[in-house]
Amino acid sequence: MTGILFSILWIWCVLLWILNLENKNITILNIKINGRILYLVSVFIPIFFVMGFRSAEVGTDTWNYAMNIFPTVSDTYNVDDIFSQDDTFGRGYWLFFYALGNFFSTHPEVYIIGESLLVILGTTVFIYRTTSHVALATLIFLCCFFVSALSLARQYVGIVVAVNAAICIFNDKKSIIGWGLLLLTLQIHAVNAIILIGIILGLISIHIKKPLNTFFVAFIFMVISGIMVEPILTAIISNFIPEYMGYLNTSWSQNVLEGESGFGLGVLMMNLIYLLAVLLVCIKIKNTTQSFMYKKLYYAILPAAVIASIAGIVFHNILVMPRLFSALLFLGIPLAATAPYYYTSMKRLFIEIFILFGISVGFFRVFLAHEYLYTFFWEM
Repeated sequence: MTGILFSILWIWCVLLWILNLENKNITILNIKINGRILYLVSVFIPIFFVMGFRSAEVGTDTWNYAMNIFPTVSDTYNVDDIFSQDDTFGRGYWLFFYALGNFFSTHPEVYIIGESLLVILGTTVFIYRTTSHVALATLIFLCCFFVSALSLARQYVGIVVAVNAAICIFNDKKSIIGWGLLLLTLQIHAVNAIILIGIILGLISIHIKKPLNTFFVAFIFMVISGIMVEPILTAIISNFIPEYMGYLNTSWSQNVLEGESGFGLGVLMMNLIYLLAVLLVCIKIKNTTQSFMYKKLYYAILPAAVIASIAGIVFHNILVMPRLFSALLFLGIPLAATAPYYYTSMKRLFIEIFILFGISVGFFRVFLAHEYLYTFFWEM
């Protein structure tokens, strides 16, 4: 069931990509509908259906949030209770619980539908705003982030807020909306504070006219960090996000070698593909006639994408790393999705196939290994 369901999603996204739906504008009742919007709506409705109507048993954190925390906060907390609690970095999410429970229902499925809607809408808006090649960007989300989003709902609600905040700030560093969203994401999940690194480096990178220099500086920095930063990282995690300490002694590489998890191979492949895609963009972007808006945006995203992909490789011995750098990696989606389109003819086709194959390996390995079981909420 799981493999068939997720394979259908993948096939549907690829089929509409092959049919070039993203470049076909249509007119309905004298209303012209952009091809990119048409593609995004066509694929994200079924993706939302799978995400929003899953049972509370799907995803490592779903049961605790849906069955325990959500009804407790909704039934027994008021706004003053939420702001007086010690979990400073969770108040925004608890307010989300409170609003859902008091305006709709405390049924667990209301929470799952609500958080899924936020993730899907946030992702759709982000992709639409950052790339004209929405099909490959959507496939990158589906293959590299979707399964994690089923388990790490709270973090991914924060991630989609964080990346949209970053885009607003890159476009206008005085953006009230951008900085407001950034403050909001810090009230949802502490881990997403890492987006600050991407924003600061991005604002600097916009003014650097040699993207290859940015790439290699970030590359060298992260390789050196792999040698020096582990003790510092351990101290930060133990003091600020101690719930992640259990991950420090488990490695993705062990999972890959011993076949304990399909996610391990997926993470490694995703980071390698990202790194290659970013390098391909760096080689070509300076001399393209691409619109200034996109070029400026990709200059800004570049450091985050390089740092996140290198971190996923260098820190292979720390299981928590993919979670810590998820926001930066997510921010790099449009950059990786655009890589093939700086090239022509057969080169473009080869790069498209290579990226699609690379990101799909981990996605399908999870289901072929029968390690991930999906059920709808009515099957509980």
